[in-house]
Amino acid sequence: TDESVGVDRAGRLTPFPKPISVLQGSHSMFTQFDPGHTGLGAATELAWYLPASAIRTNSLAHVAEPRLLVFLRHERNAPLEVEDLEPAHAARLLLSDSADSERIGIDGLHIAAHLCARVRCVSMRYGALAPAISAIGTLNRDKPDRSPQVVPLRFNTEEAHRDTRDRRGFVEPVPALSGCIIDGSCLLRQPGDGSIVELDEAGSAWFQLFDGNTSTVDIIRDVASAEQLSIAEVEPLAQRMIEALLAAGVSRIAR
Repeated sequence: TDESVGVDRAGRLTPFPKPISVLQGSHSMFTQFDPGHTGLGAATELAWYLPASAIRTNSLAHVAEPRLLVFLRHERNAPLEVEDLEPAHAARLLLSDSADSERIGIDGLHIAAHLCARVRCVSMRYGALAPAISAIGTLNRDKPDRSPQVVPLRFNTEEAHRDTRDRRGFVEPVPALSGCIIDGSCLLRQPGDGSIVELDEAGSAWFQLFDGNTSTVDIIRDVASAEQLSIAEVEPLAQRMIEALLAAGVSRIAR
């Protein structure tokens, strides 16, 4: 279908989530479906909006379990290229192409995260249609060799703010930030505009260290000890990570 695909909270594909539009010029050909007479659907001056069940009671497909998610890109005369995507990256791409991700907020992020963790996710560049179709058929027969866990992120910045210590030198998540971790990578939803930020494994690890409860000095000392490095070696890396997280809008200097 060229219509949007509906995904329920369990990550299943639902049939005909969008009503079928019958434009005004076609009303005379389909008078038996007039919502004003049948009570099914809705009508405006420009169109009727009909549920599939208004056309035929057995017209709805069964709810389907997805197996494969393919991000297609057509380039004229390009050779076929298929690349596996990490679940967090696939979820961010999926949310960027969703009409409802802003409206349903963090629920949408969790639905996309769980979906991409369960199915194989690939990007495909193609020039000719036939090889692309054949490749998708082959991919669809394969089963994912792993099933990453999706872990919701919970932030305790309000608890940290009740601390009476001088909080200069602390870095913390921005207020009202939400998200999850998929296979070591953070997927975060920014407050305000609802934009999605994806952090790689290194950025995700540092982001979780900067929780607002531990000073930057202590974090650097602990990382240096764990990795058997000197503090002088870890300090520049920590500073770069702080700058990157601040620029991404997911962390801030504690007040």
